[in-house]
Amino acid sequence: MRKLLPFDPWLRALLHTISLNKVQVAGTVHKPLSELIDNDAIQLGKGLSTIILSTTGVGAAVDHWIAQNSPLEEFEKEYPWMRSFFVELAQRNFNTSNLGLRLRVFGGAVLSTVGHWTRTGERGGEARN
Repeated sequence: MRKLLPFDPWLRALLHTISLNKVQVAGTVHKPLSELIDNDAIQLGKGLSTIILSTTGVGAAVDHWIAQNSPLEEFEKEYPWMRSFFVELAQRNFNTSNLGLRLRVFGGAVLSTVGHWTRTGERGGEARN
């Protein structure tokens, strides 16, 4: 990784932003890899945390993140091992995110309640036939 930093100086900003694990508004980046600057890398990093919360799994989140940002696709072609690195980083963020935990618990509670209401209907708790 340290060997990449002189060639891809924006990588430090990307990794730093991902490691902050903050859900923030982010846009997509569509520039050639050779034109990336730190601000672009920060946008990329913000996007991963947001996508992690909106997908069913970390691998799917990284797949979506890479597909959404063309410089990441280019970076992956150059360094195929980076996808698994980003999956590990995303998994760490997912496991340590308090917001993610709260959203998953709240979402599960809402789905459970809605499921209960649809099964019992308006008959005061009687199950539908």
